Amino acid sequence: MSNSISNYSRQFRGSEYVSIDIELFGGVPCSMALSFDGYNAIVIPLRNVPAVDWIPIRDIELVTMWRCVDQFFKEEKQLKTIGQNFKFDEHKLKTCMGIYPPPLKYDLTFLSS
Repeated sequence: MSNSISNYSRQFRGSEYVSIDIELFGGVPCSMALSFDGYNAIVIPLRNVPAVDWIPIRDIELVTMWRCVDQFFKEEKQLKTIGQNFKFDEHKLKTCMGIYPPPLKYDLTFLSS
């Protein structure tokens, strides 16, 4: 799975924006979705959540995925985030997972039509 994350992120090196959204289970992030354009996205599991047909991911693999994403964010200094209610997501990613997303550029919560 970490190879898939590396391959996906490699395609979008130099991008200006990334859309980020997380899902919670028990108040802790369990997955993070990333998209760098309007056509492609990846959903990254951040922890094991029991569900129908659940196949657990080893803890070492989960941590490797966290580090892969965090490292990508650190290397892509030009990258800015698009999110919704993103300060909440950002806080959860930082405090629960140790993932530091790029700075916020647009929060869809505050954009009006």
